[in-house]
Amino acid sequence: MADPSTLLVRLYSPYANKSFNYAGYNNTQYDQLYNQHLRELDLTKRKFLVDWMTQNMLGNAPHLPLGYPVVSTAYSKARVSGLVPYGVESLGNIWSYLNASSLVNADTFNVAVVTGGNGDVAPGTYNFFTYTYRRTGLQSMLLNGVFDNLLKSRPDGSVVPSLASGWRIVNSTNIIVQLRNGVKWTDGQPVTASDVKFTFDYLAKTGQPAMLQPYISAVGSVAVLNSSSVQFVLKQPFAPFITNTLTQIPILPQHIWDGLVEKQGVKNPSDLKLTPDLFVGSGPWKLTRFDYGSQAVFDRNPDYYVQPHFKTIRFVYFMSEPVAVTALEQGQIDTLPSSQLLTPAQVTELGSYASTQVVKIPTWTYWHLHFNMRKLPGADKAFRLAVAHAINYDKIVSVAFGGDLVRGVGMIAPVNTAWVDMPLVTQMMKTIYSYNVTAAKKILSDAGYQWDSQGRLHYPERLMSNGLASVQSDNYKFTVAQNTVISTVPVPQMITIPQFSAVQELTQDQTVNLTTELDITKP
Repeated sequence: MADPSTLLVRLYSPYANKSFNYAGYNNTQYDQLYNQHLRELDLTKRKFLVDWMTQNMLGNAPHLPLGYPVVSTAYSKARVSGLVPYGVESLGNIWSYLNASSLVNADTFNVAVVTGGNGDVAPGTYNFFTYTYRRTGLQSMLLNGVFDNLLKSRPDGSVVPSLASGWRIVNSTNIIVQLRNGVKWTDGQPVTASDVKFTFDYLAKTGQPAMLQPYISAVGSVAVLNSSSVQFVLKQPFAPFITNTLTQIPILPQHIWDGLVEKQGVKNPSDLKLTPDLFVGSGPWKLTRFDYGSQAVFDRNPDYYVQPHFKTIRFVYFMSEPVAVTALEQGQIDTLPSSQLLTPAQVTELGSYASTQVVKIPTWTYWHLHFNMRKLPGADKAFRLAVAHAINYDKIVSVAFGGDLVRGVGMIAPVNTAWVDMPLVTQMMKTIYSYNVTAAKKILSDAGYQWDSQGRLHYPERLMSNGLASVQSDNYKFTVAQNTVISTVPVPQMITIPQFSAVQELTQDQTVNLTTELDITKP
């Protein structure tokens, strides 16, 4: 499943004042563990480091985990087949668009986009740098359907070649990627290794999009070996390079983007105004028509190395979910693809129709409340732990989410079976993240908090006298001893903190060189 580094980075302190670390968590041990796990190529040791990191976070409670949503969505089983459930993108993902086929001999696959009246859901600027979340079927198409990645991550977590035909790990910091032969941009120009180098250099130089920066942070340099081979030299070993970096960075055409910021006189790539003729990619689909607030139409890219079943994917705009649900019932659209959660009433309604199929998809989206650890009272651990006991988690699941929330703790969802540690999750839910008002009051009383006659809670004297300084060092120095880590893997003998473990270079027998084609029939 998904590599955990993209989630764990959200508590890495260098991002405390940026877009990832919302809570402002600043803990030395967590940072050291995070850096070490990125460099650790032994999967068992890395798994232990992930568990250690998770226990550190849960024990210090910068977040209050609520659970992981179960998405309810639907499609017309009378019209289409082959749709692939996949994480937060639900049915609106590249694997669905590649695999979906018609049961009624239709050439067009009609997908709903619920705008809520906001036309800016559409690609108003056609700018790659303004679409980085993949949370709707359309955004997934813009990023993964139009722009291709060197490799692709399948729903089962395995990695397969895409724009690349294969890769070879020379050693722990040197990876060579071979491009597929004869690949073209949708304007007919050839895709070369220079485009790959340009993309990585451009993202690093501009610092945009912010969401993709952690994927390229370990890249020291990119060199063109020949027109179809590129060499990545990493600053240090980076375990998620294959699974994350090469699968998440959409490759851009140098002949379109090079010098475009200067030509348009804007400051950042996200400020560019891209017309449809500049919206050039190398993926399986190309944008051929856009009617603002009405529809976006993508045609099959005839030069892509595998051809999807449908010739055209049409995203149809609806003002509200009820209208889209009615359109699905009447056969005007084929699927409600992704982030639009169906209500229990809509699930019941659609489930009663013979022509529609409701699908419930567990996701790895992490719903939580986070404290502001830059100020009081959120910076005080005692206060955070008390609040952790004051939340009725079961009621949130049953009332707020209608039962469609899988309870758990930590940023790694239970569906991510390769990385989640259920004994650790169970223990933390029992000892810290459990509804117990009596325990919450005791924690506050023991920490010096007091209630007045009107029931108002007052800070303890230690916080009144010294303010934020009295607790900042507590968070910074909070640690979990290695021999107390709850993990399903044995305690590795070679892990030391903050020293990084030595990384053994891969032998020729351990190198990876995949040349197989994508199997779009078995995602």
